[in-house]
Amino acid sequence: MFACLSFPVPASAPPEISGAVEAVAREFSPRVEVHKPGLVTLDIAGLGRLLGVPEEIGRELQEACARRSLPASVAVAATRSAAMLLAVGKPGLTVVPAGEERRRLAPMPLACLGRLVSPLDGGRVFGALDRWGLKTLGDLARLPAAALSARIGQDGLDWQRLARGEDRQPLVARPPAQPIEEQVDLDWPVEGLEPLSFVLARLFEPLADRLERLDQAATVLHATFRLASRATETRTLQLPAPMRDPKVLRTLILLHLESHPLGAGVDRVTVRVETAQARVTQFSLLGRALPFPEQVAPLLARLAALVGEGRVGAPGVVDSYRPGAFVMAPFVIREQSRRPFDSADLAQGRGRRAEMQNAECRMQNAEVQRAAERPPAYGSSFSILHSQFSIPRAPCRPPPLPPARGRARD
Repeated sequence: MFACLSFPVPASAPPEISGAVEAVAREFSPRVEVHKPGLVTLDIAGLGRLLGVPEEIGRELQEACARRSLPASVAVAATRSAAMLLAVGKPGLTVVPAGEERRRLAPMPLACLGRLVSPLDGGRVFGALDRWGLKTLGDLARLPAAALSARIGQDGLDWQRLARGEDRQPLVARPPAQPIEEQVDLDWPVEGLEPLSFVLARLFEPLADRLERLDQAATVLHATFRLASRATETRTLQLPAPMRDPKVLRTLILLHLESHPLGAGVDRVTVRVETAQARVTQFSLLGRALPFPEQVAPLLARLAALVGEGRVGAPGVVDSYRPGAFVMAPFVIREQSRRPFDSADLAQGRGRRAEMQNAECRMQNAEVQRAAERPPAYGSSFSILHSQFSIPRAPCRPPPLPPARGRARD
């Protein structure tokens, strides 16, 4: 089910008025699409458990708009297109049962389509429909699709589907444009990590609630501290995975401040996050469970504060012949989604074909790329191992047994 809120907003209106309709929609659902200022569609699937039937959901939306002094039109329908046309074409509250979209849209004037598309996109199509004498959405919906496509093209079919209440594309939800941040001003400067921890807890808890309502998670954390000396310091943390646990976020910033302390007391703290879609974890019945990034990130931060940032991570391969050479890369948990390939050695630095055959199947893999081995450095005391390339193994079945013919003689 979808709901649409329509409130005509002039182009010269301030952003507070044009964003008021979007703010009402985001109070009910995190999946909100803004088509233009004053026209918003939201996904209300699942709200029935909280608010009841679609009529009650529509009344709640209408009352929320009235509390903000917005006489917006509200429409609830099973398709996104039908809800948009009903919202721009009928004032008040309109609720359409599933399967009745085309019948309820048929008597509406054809000019309702012009309120959803720009004149540049639909000017040619609407001009042709006006010359044909079409007046309502039902007139356009009853036209033969093949004849309409031959005269107008694909645009005509798109507007016909819209007149029938059929969705041309799914709802594209976007995060809110305003930044997600919290700020607190202190009466007296705070010195030390322990009292600052209570201040950060007051900031991260409402911040996590906002992220949960929007179905978002933090990927980058920006913490700005105004010191007692009127200087400002900003700390930025790149999180290993999208997360919104307030305790984990507070622990990460405290561990960062422990290794990089502030120069004076703090009298103002501002926390802002960059968001992404919340991570959905699908557990496996047979696979081994991996630790969550929310558990690994504080551990890595504690180790970095103890031994140093450049001494914690995962070892990486270095293009060098020096024994024991490696580079420290960031530690990332990667799930193994495919079966590891078998490896085949190369002789004399040239590729060769891998052949696997039996009585029933015969397969030749593509020739692996040429591998050029560089000579070892002068005076090195170790040898160069053969390069290895991954070659997938083809599943082969044993040959079937021949059918028995008669009884065996002694």
